[in-house]
Amino acid sequence: MKYKHIFFDLDHTLWDFDTNANNTLHDLYTEFSLHDIGIDDLENFKSEYHIINLQMWLDYEKGRVNQQTLRYKRFYDTLLKFNIDNIELAHALGAKYLEHLPKRKALMPGAIEVLDYLKSRYKIHLITNGFDKVQHQKLKHSNIDHYFETVITSEFAGYKKPQKEIFHFAISEVSAYPSNCIMIGDNIENDVIGAHKAGIDQIFYNPLKVKVDFLPTHEIENLIELKDIL
Repeated sequence: MKYKHIFFDLDHTLWDFDTNANNTLHDLYTEFSLHDIGIDDLENFKSEYHIINLQMWLDYEKGRVNQQTLRYKRFYDTLLKFNIDNIELAHALGAKYLEHLPKRKALMPGAIEVLDYLKSRYKIHLITNGFDKVQHQKLKHSNIDHYFETVITSEFAGYKKPQKEIFHFAISEVSAYPSNCIMIGDNIENDVIGAHKAGIDQIFYNPLKVKVDFLPTHEIENLIELKDIL
């Protein structure tokens, strides 16, 4: 076999971030009685949060905001959309979000079947831009931690995808070579182009059939398709 090491992204690739995040936001909306302070619509609250969170993660990945700022400011800016200027509440929401979110267990379709298939054939690892403690909790609570020999977070590595340095760090950690590794992820820039720049083959997991300008080594719409490639 050409490949010996499989590197997965976590959020949106194996761990169903959207489902887990929305369920967590629903709980926060109820727990903090956000309806009573002027946020009348839960779906609107979730929508505004997701837009702001996405932009803040882009800023975090580019080094424009740090981890501590991201954790509360995504909620502070969301509250401001509803004319609520309450930084204490934002900090409380941010802390509770990170307490509840990693305990969610929803996985992407086919995740367990594919991990079972790959486990006996390859060494499986993770490369993720998430926070170290949070990502390890996600793996534990969704009961997939035992599949991975190595978990490389951006916090641990000191680099973030799509920087090629995080891929080089991961390869060094597992004593591999770019030629016998392949990266699987849903983000065309972070996972696919980032891996390409590090000399690693890629599988673009694209369930939404997003049109992109880059041609990855492989592209799939369902994780089960990995069984036809690997």
